[in-house]
Amino acid sequence: MAILDTNPPPAAEENYIRKLPVELLIQIFLSAYLTTDQHIRFQVPFKLLSVTSVWRKIALREPQLWTYTFYRNRWLGRKTASSVKAISFKLVHSKDRPLEIAIDLGSRPVTEMMGELIKMLLQHRNRWVALSLYADYDYGLMGHVL
Repeated sequence: MAILDTNPPPAAEENYIRKLPVELLIQIFLSAYLTTDQHIRFQVPFKLLSVTSVWRKIALREPQLWTYTFYRNRWLGRKTASSVKAISFKLVHSKDRPLEIAIDLGSRPVTEMMGELIKMLLQHRNRWVALSLYADYDYGLMGHVL
């Protein structure tokens, strides 16, 4: 028969992650960010913002975390609008860093919001180091880009 321990648990163990230098946290954040999965990579900086106020400050100060932009035209309605806002947020916080951009139209035609997104991205074309476009020529995207 087991005896229940009625003693209170020991004081909370130290949280060692809080003791890490900011520079090391940034390197950890960048390692998570540089994953090869484009969906995760797009989301990592936003996830970091919601962990603690300290992580939020660090993530907002590190422009490299905001240099990858991914848009999928399958996102409709509110998700499309929030995706465009998220991309705008990334463009601001990436400061003057080189940008990697991936746009997947799927089989949908270009929407007005997509046109606005392209215009917004074109304003930063001098920073593009990689651009991946997945589109049917028939849907009119090339007219915006060319």
